[in-house]
Amino acid sequence: MQFTSVAGEFGHMMGGGAAVLLNDFFIGGYGLGLTNAIPDYVNDHSNDKLSLGHGGFWIGYSLFGEKPIHACISTLVGWGEFGIMGYDGYYPFIRDKIFTLAPVVELELNLTRYFRIGAGATYNIYTGLDEQRHGYSSENLSSPGGFLSFKFGWF
Repeated sequence: MQFTSVAGEFGHMMGGGAAVLLNDFFIGGYGLGLTNAIPDYVNDHSNDKLSLGHGGFWIGYSLFGEKPIHACISTLVGWGEFGIMGYDGYYPFIRDKIFTLAPVVELELNLTRYFRIGAGATYNIYTGLDEQRHGYSSENLSSPGGFLSFKFGWF
């Protein structure tokens, strides 16, 4: 669960991922998507809603992962789509491909050998937007965020 800002409005992103843990280093994949409705105020179409989703590679390192409470740093590198959906909400009628880079810092708590809970901060950088097409720039969408994570596996 990620809590961030999208076009100046509160955004809730939900997603998941999977990774292979090699000692304290991990590599895998992720996917995130916007779950709440954000009106399109830039184009004065408040009935239209923004859509945002991306996925890609997830790479990181747990600092002292064997300790009960430890830090973790990672990066999400991916691609996806930003769009504007019509008032009926069925399909984005304006779509734009995006590239995403999100550095992450997190504090994890080892609850059991198979379960960790984390909380952290990220900065979502979105590039590749065509502002002429829909009125939104990378600066409108890129923003800091906070998140909660629930990790299951063999640690």
